[in-house]
Amino acid sequence: MDPQIQLFWQAVVTQPLLAGFGFGTNERYIRIAKRNLQITDYAFKAQVIATVTGVEDIYWDLVNAYQNEQIEERSLGFANQTLSDDQKQLQLQAIPALQVMTDQSAVAAAEGNLTVSRANLRAAELNLKNALTKADDPAIDEMPVIPLDTKGASDPNETKSIQDLIAEAEKNRPDVAQDQIGMQIARENLKAINNSLLPSLNAYGSFSGTGLGGPLNPNCNQNEGPGYCSSTLPSGTPGVLKDAFNYSAPEYQVGFTLNITIRNRQAKADQFRAVLAFRQSQIAYEQQKKNILFDVRDSRFALEQAQASVDAALKAAIWRRKPSTSSSKNRCSAPNPA
Repeated sequence: MDPQIQLFWQAVVTQPLLAGFGFGTNERYIRIAKRNLQITDYAFKAQVIATVTGVEDIYWDLVNAYQNEQIEERSLGFANQTLSDDQKQLQLQAIPALQVMTDQSAVAAAEGNLTVSRANLRAAELNLKNALTKADDPAIDEMPVIPLDTKGASDPNETKSIQDLIAEAEKNRPDVAQDQIGMQIARENLKAINNSLLPSLNAYGSFSGTGLGGPLNPNCNQNEGPGYCSSTLPSGTPGVLKDAFNYSAPEYQVGFTLNITIRNRQAKADQFRAVLAFRQSQIAYEQQKKNILFDVRDSRFALEQAQASVDAALKAAIWRRKPSTSSSKNRCSAPNPA
């Protein structure tokens, strides 16, 4: 037979038993990519929370400036009224002139405080407009902002214990979830690198088939015998293709391959970096939990201090009103030494 037509095919299945074993190592980058997508979502959530919190803080700064400006206006009106009353008392020679000078100083101080409070209110209005608007509109810049909600809703967390608040913060804060996912990514990298340090032991199996054929040689010598130039092999390509897949000449192989790398310095360096990254992620997570503990306790303490300051200010305002009324009556009923 000349020329020959030969076809060979082979199917090989290899299964790693040590290095590269399991789906975790092979799906490492897919899992890391999914976790990075989760980190991006949490980062967006954290940015939204920070934006909303910042706008709320700006609004309550405006409320504080607005109420402070109103208080300073009333203080100036009270100072002017006191000055007017004392000037009348001075004309009747019921009080000394020093009292009028003290009242004039109080009016000047109240005017200065009112000027400062109006400047602070203007700055708070501009900050709120800048946070809510994108374009610079002169009409909006000159428009006054009057806050409608000056008290706010009651805090639902006011009655909760510190431990409940800390647990809720650890559950809902995006930065905690980001640190948890970062720690999982570091663990995945460390696990994959540790697996790469193992010897390479693979079990394999193969199955192959062969097809052989071709046209008869027209110059074959028939004198050698009647069957010398005869053959059962196919003469064309279709027959060869059929013999390659009809299980007429199969070949099997089963075995193991073992590859041991001595002193893999690059893999050991990668392992060392992965261990450091995993430990850093653990430290960052524990530090974040510690920061949450401090933030919750500090916020609770600040809330209690603010409530105590408000109560003290209300009591002081009530007691300031009582002596001022009685003293004005006493001044009005004072006899004229003239």
